[in-house]
Amino acid sequence: FVREQTGTDITKYLADTFVLDSLILNEDRHFNNLGLIFDGDNFKTAPIFAFLGGFGIIMGAIYSLNLFKKTFFGEITKEENKSLKDLNKTEILAIVPICALVLFFGVYPRPILKHIDISSKDLVMLMYDKGEAKTKEHLNKANSTQGAK
Repeated sequence: FVREQTGTDITKYLADTFVLDSLILNEDRHFNNLGLIFDGDNFKTAPIFAFLGGFGIIMGAIYSLNLFKKTFFGEITKEENKSLKDLNKTEILAIVPICALVLFFGVYPRPILKHIDISSKDLVMLMYDKGEAKTKEHLNKANSTQGAK
């Protein structure tokens, strides 16, 4: 399917990716995060970008979880901080609407996504048209070589 749509043979890329994953013991590789770069005419594989992107996400999660652990469950090092309250009424009034918006847009993201809908559809159509042109080009090439035999 990828070769038909993009004109790119990704078998070597997949083999290299699986070898790299086995070397670093990466067990969470999914087939929807393969690194492909669209250069205007066709797609090119980018295993280094795919690896670095995944590595960055993992390192960000490790840092965030470590920060959370130290901030919320760490020891209190100053005596004057032991008497602090968690949140006062003003802080609760400020954070409740933010939490409500996060939950709302997490469940129903359409109000935000509708603003990028047209440009996303245009990009998909552009890619589809280029893929369709490449497919026709490959079919014509294949037909002409078979006719020469």
